[in-house]
Amino acid sequence: MTRRIVKLTSLYLALALALSLGWVQAASAEWVQVIGKAPIEGGDTATAEREALDDALRKAVEQVCGTLIQASTNIENAQVVKDEVLSSARGYITRYNVLSSRPSADGRHYIVTVEADVNTASLKERIRRQEQALLIRQKQMGNKNVIVLGIKQFLEDFPWATKPFELTVQMVKEKLAQAQFIVLDEGAIEGFAGVARTLKQGGWRKPALYQMAKAAHADWMVVVAMDATRQKADPDHAFNQVEVHMRMELIDVNTGQVLTAKYEKARKNLETTNPRYAHWQEAVSDAAREAAEAEITDIVNTLVAHHRGFQPTEPQRYIVRFERFQDQHVDAILKELRRLPGVTQMRVQSQKSRLTVVQVFYRRSVDSLRTGLKRILAGFGYRHPRIEFSGNKLVFRNTTRF
Repeated sequence: MTRRIVKLTSLYLALALALSLGWVQAASAEWVQVIGKAPIEGGDTATAEREALDDALRKAVEQVCGTLIQASTNIENAQVVKDEVLSSARGYITRYNVLSSRPSADGRHYIVTVEADVNTASLKERIRRQEQALLIRQKQMGNKNVIVLGIKQFLEDFPWATKPFELTVQMVKEKLAQAQFIVLDEGAIEGFAGVARTLKQGGWRKPALYQMAKAAHADWMVVVAMDATRQKADPDHAFNQVEVHMRMELIDVNTGQVLTAKYEKARKNLETTNPRYAHWQEAVSDAAREAAEAEITDIVNTLVAHHRGFQPTEPQRYIVRFERFQDQHVDAILKELRRLPGVTQMRVQSQKSRLTVVQVFYRRSVDSLRTGLKRILAGFGYRHPRIEFSGNKLVFRNTTRF
């Protein structure tokens, strides 16, 4: 009888332990359903399917991550923490089920729907550690405040440009936050709505506006002004092209000095003869991203140059072109570039005779990248290359005869 009671007690304990472990596992995980999407390029559906799956799993982690960050992180640091965590998003997926996997109706994209189990316990711990590290960096670097003002200059009857404009302004804020600046938006300026009409006409260089920005505790002001129009790519078609004009200015609100002013424009053709709202919006988004990317990189570099006390902790993306260099030297030059301190990633975008284009993610200042590349080229006998720099684009052109 006693032996039977011991056996039953052991069975109940084992069952209770199993139930408690299952409860703990369920409490530290969360199932979410998401849709991933990737373009099909050159008919390669296999690659597009893999990329769509990666996109879906990243979105699953992003969805859970966003909820956790909102509960614990201040607004200024939220995007920086989120970007750091999502750099290794797939590591937080415990398991997943593919619910559907197919090309889109127009055949341009691959779409994957998944149900994923996200390990919330690990995610919470990573967010906590990332927040602590970020606060330490900010304290050490004595960050200054940058206020970002977005100005729509396109007509109200061009509604599909509104969302791309908002995404562009958000991208600018994220880039500045990744460089560890404290970012404010126009909501910090009391009565901003009252001056928005003046700004739309290009009147942002006003001492009164600088005073309003200073009252909001800003040290610098970044103006993002965007215009968008529709036009004909050729006379035989109706409107089938968008053109985006992007102007960004960096202003020291304490002195009123314009530290840098950049203007870019980009065009995108629509890939359909019967464009709908989504097609126009996608075209404007692509053009706006292309026009804005080089400008914001230039602004970040200018801010770093004017605030010597810190260095961007997040790598910036640069496009580097090598022109007229000996083909037998290029591979060795790229190998040395990969080893350059501050380079976190490098990818060859195109390579042909006497012309190579690479994408480089670099953690230090652009002056440091330029100096490092000059030193590498000098080691191969290229002592006086012609260098051109604009935004996030660097061109090195050989002037040495062999």
